[in-house]
Amino acid sequence: MTFLSRRVAIWRPGRVAALRCTVLLSGALLAAAAAQPAKTGTSFPADADMQKVLDALAALGPKPIETLEPAEARKQPNPADAVMAVLNLLAAALKKAGVKVDHRIYEGVPHEFFGMAVVAKARDAQAYAGEQLKQSLAAVAASR
Repeated sequence: MTFLSRRVAIWRPGRVAALRCTVLLSGALLAAAAAQPAKTGTSFPADADMQKVLDALAALGPKPIETLEPAEARKQPNPADAVMAVLNLLAAALKKAGVKVDHRIYEGVPHEFFGMAVVAKARDAQAYAGEQLKQSLAAVAASR
């Protein structure tokens, strides 16, 4: 089981272990990405993760909101759609690299729903994540 995050710190008495799940890119790809001008529409460049979301949003082809009727505007792609596209690509890349991925989508909840214990889907997601983490840690402990 792989949980996608930059860093997860696990505390144990006497030590802290940091686990990291990273997709590595070649130096040439990283250099090419760094050479790209900022596309934020401001004088401030986006960091690499945000730039992926901005590029994904642009690829979804949203129309200028000021030209749309309200009903059509509500159907336009939004940043949440772009984040979903980026995460789908990341899951596919990890699977292709041989990493076990359980990519779950919880429809109809806000992005930050995981912390909302009053929402049934959040409780389900928390229970699932806790069980998967427990199994992963047991497997690590058994391998020592």
